[in-house]
Amino acid sequence: MRLLIARHGQSVGNATKMIQGNTHGRLTKKGRKQAEKLVQRLLKEKIDIIYCSDLRRCKQTIKPFLKLRKISVVYTKELRERSFGIFNNKSRKEFLQWLKKHTNNKKNFSIRIPKGESFKDVRKRTEKFLNKLLKKNHLNVLLVTHGMTNVAIMLYLLKKNEKYYNKYKIANAGLSIVHLKKNGEHRARLINSIKHLIN
Repeated sequence: MRLLIARHGQSVGNATKMIQGNTHGRLTKKGRKQAEKLVQRLLKEKIDIIYCSDLRRCKQTIKPFLKLRKISVVYTKELRERSFGIFNNKSRKEFLQWLKKHTNNKKNFSIRIPKGESFKDVRKRTEKFLNKLLKKNHLNVLLVTHGMTNVAIMLYLLKKNEKYYNKYKIANAGLSIVHLKKNGEHRARLINSIKHLIN
């Protein structure tokens, strides 16, 4: 199996430094252009099925591709961004102030936001999704997802812990490709490529 993993284009929340979490959001004009460029990159790849977050910003990102190729899409909550609970749709600054009061470590992956998730919660959710996916007979799968969700997926597939978090951060409309091996020794062919956005 081959996994292509893409992040949504720039959203209004990204542009204004607001935390969207598992709320819908929408793409900016720049984000829509990024989505178009991502589509041109994806058209070069063999894709048999798409699994996409059910949040609007991901749906908007993959919509131009679906106009050009008739491919089955599964929209799923399992690929949503981390829920930031009480900080959904609040400024990043507000969240960082709260975080400072509750932990000395900004990269505390276990801290669970009130009414939200910890990063470790996101890892558990995505690992459950991936384990089900790996049992299917798909050959070429596109995942359209979010920043933290993408990191969680990459850490799991490549058997890395959270200290590698920054290595697998993905830009808006970035693309990674991972070849999955039966022995579990998966290999990343591409990590957070944004070459398609530069042209």
